[in-house]
Amino acid sequence: MAQPHVLGASGEPGPTDGSAGRLFRDHPSVMLFIDPSNGRIADANDAAARFYGWSRDELRSMRVGELNTADPATIRAEMARAVTGSRSVFAFRHRLAGGHTRDVEVHSGPIELEGRTLLHSVVVDVTERNDALAALQESEALASAIVANAPHGIAVTDLDGRMIRVNAALCDIVGRSETDLLGSHYFVMTHPDDRPATARARARLHRGELSVYEMRKRYVRGDGSVAHVQVASSLLRDGEGRPRFQLGLVEDVSARVLMEEALDRKMAQEAALSQFSRRAVGEREMDTLAQDAVSTVARMLDASAAVLWRASAGAGERTAIAYEGAAGAAATLTPIAAAEVPGRVRPWGVLEVLGDAGDELPDDELPDDQLRFLQSVVDVLGSAIGRRDVEDQLQQSQKLEAIGRLAGSVAHDMNNVLTTILGQAELLSQAVVDDDPLAPGLTQIHEAGQRGAAVTRRILAYSRSHSGRSEPVDVAELVTGLRPMLDALVGDSVEVVISASPGWVLINDRELEQAVLNLAVNACDAMPEGGRLTVEAGPLGPEPGGTIRLRVADTGLGMDPDTIERAPEAFFTTKDADHGTGLGLSMVEELVTSANGNLTIDSSPGAGTTVCLDLPRAKPAAGGSAVAAPAPTSGSSARILVVEDEPAVRDLVVRVLERAGHEVKSCPDGDSAWGLVNDGLARIDLLVTDSNMPGMTGPELASRLRERWDGLPVVLMSGHPDVASAATAYPERSLLAKPFTGEELLKVVAATWER
Repeated sequence: MAQPHVLGASGEPGPTDGSAGRLFRDHPSVMLFIDPSNGRIADANDAAARFYGWSRDELRSMRVGELNTADPATIRAEMARAVTGSRSVFAFRHRLAGGHTRDVEVHSGPIELEGRTLLHSVVVDVTERNDALAALQESEALASAIVANAPHGIAVTDLDGRMIRVNAALCDIVGRSETDLLGSHYFVMTHPDDRPATARARARLHRGELSVYEMRKRYVRGDGSVAHVQVASSLLRDGEGRPRFQLGLVEDVSARVLMEEALDRKMAQEAALSQFSRRAVGEREMDTLAQDAVSTVARMLDASAAVLWRASAGAGERTAIAYEGAAGAAATLTPIAAAEVPGRVRPWGVLEVLGDAGDELPDDELPDDQLRFLQSVVDVLGSAIGRRDVEDQLQQSQKLEAIGRLAGSVAHDMNNVLTTILGQAELLSQAVVDDDPLAPGLTQIHEAGQRGAAVTRRILAYSRSHSGRSEPVDVAELVTGLRPMLDALVGDSVEVVISASPGWVLINDRELEQAVLNLAVNACDAMPEGGRLTVEAGPLGPEPGGTIRLRVADTGLGMDPDTIERAPEAFFTTKDADHGTGLGLSMVEELVTSANGNLTIDSSPGAGTTVCLDLPRAKPAAGGSAVAAPAPTSGSSARILVVEDEPAVRDLVVRVLERAGHEVKSCPDGDSAWGLVNDGLARIDLLVTDSNMPGMTGPELASRLRERWDGLPVVLMSGHPDVASAATAYPERSLLAKPFTGEELLKVVAATWER
């Protein structure tokens, strides 16, 4: 190399060969001359000045440690290696004038100049190369991490189909180790039946007919089991577009396939069940329907045989009424017929699936969906077999509903009549003195009206057209109050014995009355030649807590165990169709259960029957009347609008209110009352209206008037069993049940007006 321009011993520029100096100065590469003895920069060319950002003079006044970010010891050691020639290429990070740094590759070697050994260093900026290399390494690491941690299986094969890379997910799917798979052909995993389709798809991919192929196939796991997979495969090409490898992405869809198969089975079972249900609706012949049932079960459950037994509850003997199975399997019917009845017994029979040996398959050998299908067929079959009975029972139920509606309607009319009787008797009583000859008759009229009111309440209770809220009820008072009705119900041939001690339960009193009457009717039917009916009520244990028992016993025919077991079933009856519906005891059990109680039956043939209703003890009802406010006097007059469609009741209410000093307007129905208001009726203080009227009802009228006069007090009168439901729907209004007396009317009006 020509001698460059270098510093002399004094630090000033020494003599320079002109052409050599220019070559050094103008060379495009970054060049430095460094004195290894002290690390000073002896000279730098123009390229170095441009690269580092310092002038040549500034660089010649610096030491190499001001450029190199390595520690001084490392710099000295590396310069020593360069001087000896043991190392000529170094990787450093150099600092530029702007403060930032660059990765550099330094090619350095010794050179003798003017009797001194200097290091001639060529500096190459490799920052971009290093960044690109780091990015490539990061990309390769990321790609490896993606393959290794991918949730789906990944396999890379050569063009011959040999696996050269697999990930852990694929090993898990096929149940084989990476060592087992690498180097083996992908056919080692593929199910034999799926290999031809796989080979055809692969061939099309390699011929360029497909850019990617997708298919669902099966893999054979290491333990011989089968995994269902979804495979997507494509070719990996080099920079010139030539195929080099084949990439396969594998998703384990075994759970999805099982779900799809289960869904297909379910849809097929539902279709079969739907067809069987349609046939069951129209089929009247039991034998045909039974054979259809076992054929459906055998086909859908892929069973070797199915059989329908006729059995009765508690019986151990069975008779086959329908059978389907392989030839010769019928020989197994004899020993099976002597076996115990399994758990899926119904009063009308049982449907079973039989195994290859003709014996019943245990439930744990049938999947849940097959058990559900079997039970569904059983349910449809049972419903169809009992269809005629159900139709008869429906007719009986419709009769009861009609009777209930009629009873409610009659009670409504009777309550209007009784309201008039009681009210007018009360007004007349106020007009006569105690020694008046008419006084005893008026008293008897009033008492007869009260008895009539009690009768209407019993009629409503027995009709079940009313379902009121549960309230504290004293069973002693309730049972004692039933004495007149029980005496009339049982007739002269049955003695009625009532024994009751005070005890409170939380229940609907009318429904409990109905329950006692139902039990009394059953008892009378069980004593056709007469006997004794005993009704007892009272606490079983000490307060607090404990149980209140209501006991109804007869000395009648009694029942066997099978009849006792079925007695509470709806529509079950031992009476003929003209004398029983089978609903009485089921209604009693429903009432007791809803009250968190318990019903027990003790009976035996010829020894009579005892039915016990055990109910939780409740706190007594609070004393006093809810509407016990004193009646307003003439000094506290109110403007009252009375709306009632029954003329006698309307006249009575108007007379009672006017005699109490109120200013009263009356209307026969809601529509005329609303018209009166629209014609300019001044604001009223209180509305007294019947609940059920033709056209606009009482609650509707009340709602309209309250929109016009906010906070208007309302009293709803009702002789219909909907009075309790009205109380629930309109809690801000007072309810007055018919029949009522004038005193009761004034108390409710006063309490409502002053509320």
